Amino acid sequence: MSIFNIGDDIIDSRDVIERLAELEDMKSEGEALDDTDAHELAALRAFADEASCVSDWEDGETFIRDEHFRDYARELVEECEYIPAELPDWIARNIDWEGVADTLKADYVDYELDGVTYWAIP
Repeated sequence: MSIFNIGDDIIDSRDVIERLAELEDMKSEGEALDDTDAHELAALRAFADEASCVSDWEDGETFIRDEHFRDYARELVEECEYIPAELPDWIARNIDWEGVADTLKADYVDYELDGVTYWAIP
């Protein structure tokens, strides 16, 4: 069973695919899905229908929760070394990470999963 929760900050499409398959297998084998599982199955089907067009859906596309996107943008900038590691703290503390995230979103598309907005590169 995959470790995956709707609402996580970061979701990998392979986890969505795996969980969707688990729930569909349960249903096709005649297992009665409780209300929670039935709701999750419907939400994952709708998400997969909308988001499976992303380029790396089968191989693992990253979906970033909207509320986490600012932190994601900062981590991306740091990992890619777009700003120097020795940048003085008084400058680093004043970077408009919300603005950076908003600009970065221009390269992403938003997708809905059970009322939660996620961003991924199309």
